[in-house]
Amino acid sequence: MSEKKVIDKFQPAEDRWEHRAGLEGLRPVLDPFDCRGKNNAFIDMVHKKAVSRHCYFSGKHRVLDFGCGIGRLTKWLSSLGQYVVGIEITKEMLDKAKLYSKSSNVDFILYDGSNLCFRRECFDIILSVWVLQHMPNETVTNIIKQMVDCILKKDSVYG
Repeated sequence: MSEKKVIDKFQPAEDRWEHRAGLEGLRPVLDPFDCRGKNNAFIDMVHKKAVSRHCYFSGKHRVLDFGCGIGRLTKWLSSLGQYVVGIEITKEMLDKAKLYSKSSNVDFILYDGSNLCFRRECFDIILSVWVLQHMPNETVTNIIKQMVDCILKKDSVYG
């Protein structure tokens, strides 16, 4: 499948991810109409509080940020000392993420839309925030199966 067809499969109906990547602040990945940034700052804070509350970060973990967008959570997790791999289907979002987070404990990968090409049991935590609802049901089922059956460590407290 061509790169354009793969990306089209995951596009929001009202806007395109390539276009959103050009917006300022958190508008590319949260509310694109929040020009003042107040609502997006609140949503970002709530996401980080929820992740902090439900993910146990003791020591260093290997974290997959699935659908990392511009890298807002990738950057935050890396600042907590975690090694984070952000994967994203939209090249423009990924390019912005690479500019946004230049930490040595972060890697970014362009995702092909179907296969998680990582070695078995390589992540302690897999995080995906506001991503899966943009994917077709059969794709979500396939991705979650790959995450749980293959790349999430079996001895993870989350497995």
